[in-house]
Amino acid sequence: MRDGRLSPRAPLRLVALSSLVALTSCTQPNAIAAQTSSPSATRMAAAERAVTPPSQTDIGAKAAELRAQATELQTQLRTQRSTLEAARGQALTDQAAYQAATASIVSRLQVGTPKGNPRLVAAAGEAQARLDQVEGDQTRVRALADDIRRGGDRAGAILGETRRTLTLSGAVEEDHALLHEVEDETNGLVVQLARLTREVDADVLRQTQLIAAERKRLAALQISIQRGELVPGAAVSPAPAPAERPAAAMSAAAAPEKKSERPLVVIRFDRPDVAYGPQLTGATKAALVRVPEAKFQVDAVAPHKKGEATDKARIAAAHEIDGVVKVLVEAGVARDRIRTGARSSGTATGPEVHIYVR
Repeated sequence: MRDGRLSPRAPLRLVALSSLVALTSCTQPNAIAAQTSSPSATRMAAAERAVTPPSQTDIGAKAAELRAQATELQTQLRTQRSTLEAARGQALTDQAAYQAATASIVSRLQVGTPKGNPRLVAAAGEAQARLDQVEGDQTRVRALADDIRRGGDRAGAILGETRRTLTLSGAVEEDHALLHEVEDETNGLVVQLARLTREVDADVLRQTQLIAAERKRLAALQISIQRGELVPGAAVSPAPAPAERPAAAMSAAAAPEKKSERPLVVIRFDRPDVAYGPQLTGATKAALVRVPEAKFQVDAVAPHKKGEATDKARIAAAHEIDGVVKVLVEAGVARDRIRTGARSSGTATGPEVHIYVR
């Protein structure tokens, strides 16, 4: 109720209340069971009712546009998750087929076989084809990782535009309510996309190590076939190196920076409206003079500690990435030579962005 008048939503609440009373007085157990057995559906319906409708102002139209973009990105994220699960399933199938092919070759060599046995030569060719399929799986996952990173960049852009729109004049209360909803949803997307990027990068790293190890083993198997006996390294895959964060310090959650690696520029967002443009532009142009084809790594940096404050710093830093990339492009760096990511730092006390020249 506002100023003694019922708000526009009051009739909806009364209808919902009367419906609830009718439902609880119903004696049909199946209806009650259906309601209590789907809490997620109930929460989803409640969330849909909570959506603020756009007003007829220009700000309201912009808020509705931003909501549509965030919704589209959420749909894209669900598709990416499904694609990742399908890719993982296919990778497991192809790896199993490759292992079966090499296991049959090893078995024949262990019991003895003529040198250069054509059957084993053909089997090695089959194993090679299977390993190529595994590598193809990895290529698809790499492409998915790039797609997810672009989604992260887009989420940051939506978040930045939403916050900018909140500062404009000419809005009504409903416009700000809708913009805050979009801001909350997009913050969640930033976190989800960062988490999915970590998962995909870990998958790519494992696949890279597996393929490298199996290439060596397959070469040893081919030598074994020509000799008619197993040679060292043919029966068992070499142990891969311990898994670390992808050298993709370009991932959305890269490992803490190496102490020997010094950033070109560090921007600390410890106050509103940090004027980093001129300094970053000058440093970037100077770097391009030294190395015209230089590549740039832009990392959102948050404190290494865990907690709500760190999560907020991580989101705030990710939000600033888009503006930093824009300055780099305006300074003359081609967009395809800029990679974005995120990392933690033991020295950071708040949201920061570090720019590296690679």
